This record gives sequence, structure tokens and C-alpha cells, in this order.
Amino acid sequence: MADVDQLSNLFKGANVEDGILSFAGKAIKMNNAADASEIVKAVEEQKVLKVLILEGNTMGVEAADLIGKALATHKEFQRAKWSDMFTGRLKTEIPPALKFLGNGIMNSGANLVELDLSDNAFGPIGVEGIADLLRSNSCYSLQELRLNNNGLGPSGGKMLAAVLDETYESSCKAGKRFALKVFVSGRGRLENEGSIALSHVFKKMKSLEYVSMPQNGINPPGIKALAEAFSFNTNLKHINLCDNTCTVTGAQAIAEAIPKLTNLETLNLESCLIRTGGAKSIAKALDGKYPHLKEILCNYNEINKSGAVSLVEVAALIPSLRCIQLDGNSLGEEGKELIYSTLESAGKSDIISSLSDDEGTEDENEDGHEEIEDVATDRLDEAQVQVPVEKFIESPSASHLVGLTSDDWLRHVQQELSHLNDETDISDRVVFLCMKLASPLTTSCKSEITNKAFSLCDKTFEVISTRQASSTLCNSLLVNLGLIKSENKKFKLASEDLTGPLIMVEHIVQQGYFPSQSVKTLHFYLSRQSEQKLSNYFHVNNHLLQTLFAM
Repeated sequence: MADVDQLSNLFKGANVEDGILSFAGKAIKMNNAADASEIVKAVEEQKVLKVLILEGNTMGVEAADLIGKALATHKEFQRAKWSDMFTGRLKTEIPPALKFLGNGIMNSGANLVELDLSDNAFGPIGVEGIADLLRSNSCYSLQELRLNNNGLGPSGGKMLAAVLDETYESSCKAGKRFALKVFVSGRGRLENEGSIALSHVFKKMKSLEYVSMPQNGINPPGIKALAEAFSFNTNLKHINLCDNTCTVTGAQAIAEAIPKLTNLETLNLESCLIRTGGAKSIAKALDGKYPHLKEILCNYNEINKSGAVSLVEVAALIPSLRCIQLDGNSLGEEGKELIYSTLESAGKSDIISSLSDDEGTEDENEDGHEEIEDVATDRLDEAQVQVPVEKFIESPSASHLVGLTSDDWLRHVQQELSHLNDETDISDRVVFLCMKLASPLTTSCKSEITNKAFSLCDKTFEVISTRQASSTLCNSLLVNLGLIKSENKKFKLASEDLTGPLIMVEHIVQQGYFPSQSVKTLHFYLSRQSEQKLSNYFHVNNHLLQTLFAM
């Protein structure tokens, strides 16, 4: 338990302004009533509380209950800025904690404007915690919903979409139409299922101005559904679909929506594989007619010279444009010179970002090949070639990973664990399976592969959520990283290359699957100077250590 005097000193440093109470970055651990007493007092004593910022602290169920009750006295409350608030907590703690906080808002009769729960990595189970709040009339007024880096997954995305749909329908009946303006859910592993479900709600609301959904493993079917929904949201200013897989087909769908988005300011399609055909479709749609457009971001898209030039020619005609990014494509020296000269002639040479990471010239007559390749990709996305779980475990590769289905993987995990009762055996098997999922991962892996591995890892841990194996998970992780010896003489590492396993460990620790003390143990072993085994993985291990240190 934290010393009460020490806590008091921390809270004295809280930032208090008119209507704003902030404890951002205080790293306060609130496990019980005593730990939460000062923040509860601060909330109760604040005469007008419109904004409560709790970012960078951590609270348990009991603390959340008390803070929620304190919030119930503030009808004027508007903004819940609660990102990064459950570090080191078990996933089972998060839904009841969120419900208590939500109850406080509902009981106050407040009209919420912003709900920010980013960087809490609570997965689909977190949606259960906020569902009642989102359905309530306190959220009919909600304008900003930020759920970045929460790993909702397809099931969480569908659950969230269903809740938002209920809110919209009930708000309309009450004469207070739910009109969300900002939706943020990056690094959420929503994939096509979650994105398509959300697109139906977006289409109904017609009120979005800012949408950010990078790194979600979305493929052309999901991109097409979102693009169609965007066309109904004519006030849309900001679109960020970075690091998903549009291909030419998805880019064409976005191009079809653009004519209806005359207020567009930012279009971010970085690392979306739109290729030359997609770039030309986007350029044709923009056609120099968008008076508010400030940014076109198309780095790393396999765009060749002709596609890039078509975008630059359009950019040169838009007076408001301040930045166009085309690095990491296939322009060649001739293409780069043509781009620079085109912008210079228009007096806009300052809007192009660096082209230092250009991939070189590709065949300018490849567009037909691109279209064939994209059709094949789209068909694969819509009817994925399934791979048996046993085949993947025997030969883990990126292509085999993409071919795994969630249902098949879950059945396999449940079958493997069904005959195990010993906690150590359960932990060892779960971690081994997750390290197998990690085997294909690299630091430059496409988001589709990484998201699929993370999603199946989360489903694996959900199987043991009620089997009390958390106390032995740390030991199993250390064994599977080769940092301590296994008692099983026949034990073999799931992967000899530890790049993927270290990436997966960082994901696992962020989900709160085991106690905070285990995080300290992991940090100790991974940071030992004498540990030569990790010397070949300096960058990925250093990134993991930074994550552990911040928890």
C-alpha cells in the first residue's frame, strides 16, 4: 500500500484549472479505498468538474468504484480522458472498473462529450465494461470516442458497433440524435469483420469529421465498406487508414467516395499497398478541386513514376495543400526529378517530403499486372485459404499464419489444454503455442501478419482466463525465451530466432495477463548485462525493456 502522505504530495501536484482536474503521468497505483482517497477528495471538492484526466495512472476495481461515486455529483462533467489507466491489471479487473466509472457518469446525469480510453489494451472484454455507458442517454451527446491501441479484435469491433447502433436508434427516438464526430481505433486488430460492422453505424450517423483506423489488418472488403460509409459523412476532414491493405481495389473505392468529401483536409494512405493504379484513381478523384486539402500521405505503396506524377500534378493545383509524401515508392531518379520539377514550376517545391528512401524504378507498363494481382488478393481476402493448425505448428510461416482461422485455433487450444490440470503445464503449453504464433514475426512485418498473431494469442489466453495459471506464466515465458532452463529435458524452443517471440512478449505484457510483480521479474532477466543470448536482438529487446520499465 502506498504511504498516504506520499500520495498527498503527489496529488498536491495535480493540475487544476477551471473545470479541469488532471493527474496525468503521476504513476499513482490505486488498489483500494486508501489509495484512492485523495483523488476522490479532489473530485468531490472540485466545484465545477468538466474534464478529469487520469492518463498514466493505474486503478483497481475498488478505487474505480469510489471515483465513480465521486463523479456522480458532477452533472456538468463532459470529458473523460482516461488513457493508459490499467497498466499491470488483470483483464478481469478492467470491465467492473469501467462499469463503476461509467455508473458515476450516468448517475450524475452528465452529457458526455469525449471518452478517451486509448492505450489500455483491454481487448474485446473492455467493450463489455463501457457498453452500458455508451447505451445510456449520457452518451447521446458524445462527439469523440478514442479507443486507440486497445486490441478490440473483430469480436470487439462487432460488439462496439452493435452498442453504437443501439445508441443511435434510442437517441433518435428520444429526439437527441447521436452524432459522433471523432472515431479513433488504431492498432485495434479490427480486421474486416469489425470494420464492416462499424461501417454500418458510420453510414447511419453521417456525422463523422475525423476517422483514424491505422494498423487494423483491414483488407479490400473492409476498406470498401468503410469507403462507402465515408461517402455518407460529407463533413469528413481527416481519414487515416495507414498500414492496412487497400490494394488498387480499395483505393478505387476511396476514390469513389472522395467527390462527396469536399471538406477533406488529410488523406493518409501510407503503407496501404495502393500501387500505381490506386494512386491514379485517387489523383483523378481529387482533380485539384478540394479547397481545404492540406495533406496527401502515400509513402511506401509500391507506386511507380506515372502514379506518383499523377498525384503531384493534382497536388500542384490545390492552393491549400501543405504536404505530399511519396517516399518509399518506386520512382527512380527520373521520377524524382520529374516530381521536383513539376512542383517547382507550380511554386510549391516546399510541400514534398524527402524521397531518400525510394525503392528504385519499376516497369511503367505494370498496371495490367497490378489489376490481376489485386483481384487475386481480394479473392484471397474474401475466401481465405485455410491452413490446418497442425500444419502451422509444424511449419510456422507468415502465409500459414494468415491461413489459420480463429475457430480452428481455439478448438486446438481447448483440446490441448483439456487434459491438463497442473498450472505449470497449462502455462507452458499456452506460452509455447503463443511463441509458435510469434515465429513468423519480424520488425518489418506487415500489420496483417502481426495483428493476426496478436489476435490468436489473445484468444489463447482467454481460454485460460478462469484456470488460475497467471502465477506461472512468467516462468514459462522465460523458459520459452531460453533465459532459464526447462525441467523438461525434451523441451525445445518454439522458435530459434527470438525476434518474433520478443515482439509477442511485449504484446502479452501490455494485456495484463499476469501480476505486476512478474513484469519486474521479466525486466530483471531481460536487462541482465551478462545475458549474451539476447545480444543479437538489441533493438527489439530494448523496445521491450522500455515498455516494461514504463509499466
